[in-house]
Amino acid sequence: MAQRTELVRTLFGSDPFDSGSLEVDGEPVSFHSPVNAIARGIGFVPEDRYREGLMLDMTVTENLAMGMLNRFSRGPLLNRKEMTDAGQQAIGNLSIRTPDGARAVKLHSGGNQQKVLVGKWLNRKRSVRS
Repeated sequence: MAQRTELVRTLFGSDPFDSGSLEVDGEPVSFHSPVNAIARGIGFVPEDRYREGLMLDMTVTENLAMGMLNRFSRGPLLNRKEMTDAGQQAIGNLSIRTPDGARAVKLHSGGNQQKVLVGKWLNRKRSVRS
């Protein structure tokens, strides 16, 4: 694994810190899991979208929603209409070529899969930008 990949995985909480520190909005943080990083507004677009980034058997809309499920949850249930509406907006904004959001991600080209992967983080508040 490339060192840049290890660094990003560490910043996201997937791998432990060996040394150094990280600040978000001027406050020192240490993410012990991706859940902690996501809660602080950090997203992760991995190099290997098939093993780490996408749920290939799930739909475009479902994958786009993965980065912000709390926005669509009502207790233990998901508001599918809100999720579908947000998915359609993201599909349009990112020019994802798909007949509709209900099509499985694995049936799309690599470029469109990459757009879905990036799109799942774009609707969240982000604290770390490149």
